[in-house]
Amino acid sequence: MVVTADGERYVFRMPFPGLTTTQALALLAEINSARNLLAYGERVVRTAPFADTTRDPSLTMLSIGVEKLLKVSLGLSILNATGSWPSAQTMRSEFRHGLKQMDANLRTRLRDGVRGKEYEHFISGLLQTLEDDPIWPAILDALDRYGRSGRFYYLDILGDEPQRLEDPARMWDEAENIAVDSNAELEAMRSRALEDLRDQTLWDSFITALNNTIADSIHRWWEVICVLGRHGVLGDDNKAFGFEAHPDSVGRQE
Repeated sequence: MVVTADGERYVFRMPFPGLTTTQALALLAEINSARNLLAYGERVVRTAPFADTTRDPSLTMLSIGVEKLLKVSLGLSILNATGSWPSAQTMRSEFRHGLKQMDANLRTRLRDGVRGKEYEHFISGLLQTLEDDPIWPAILDALDRYGRSGRFYYLDILGDEPQRLEDPARMWDEAENIAVDSNAELEAMRSRALEDLRDQTLWDSFITALNNTIADSIHRWWEVICVLGRHGVLGDDNKAFGFEAHPDSVGRQE
């Protein structure tokens, strides 16, 4: 119970009922971490002039940011279904660093959670934009690979234990190829740049457009999850997540 200056009384309630105060504060800290990592990662992708100097920073921030947002979202869905947050052991044993598995699991939960909600048609349409995005699965493949063990790809070669799976940097290149192949405007820009290699401005314009297309896919995935959270798809008591984690909630980063 809190008493205001004019004597009015009201009850202060922490968000996310079912969590202790300590857990709720920890959740808010984790949401803040995910949001900031995704924001910095997205910004690096958008402004990257050279892949060689920005690939590892963007893969690092995005793979961790995506993992955190997925685990928070899945945890809230489980909290809504069971009344308690999943244990650390459950998180480790069921999800580990498998971004593709977590993303598929969350998609299923989101589809189930949309049914019967207010504005169902609108929010199901938002979810469909993720299903229709040809670029995100390839981005997720690269982030999943990097998060599991790909960040040590070259160290393992040095240690005479080369990894059997593909270099995540090459997988990111594949995501860029998919972005171009699925976008007629990008294809045309690349063709013009390759036809006149002496005009650096054509290539710079193409790279900027490509970077923005990749970043838009990341941003869309992030934003849709948050908007669905605002609409109670992860639980009516967990709507605060959708506001706290949303890209618009990112503070000043410069």
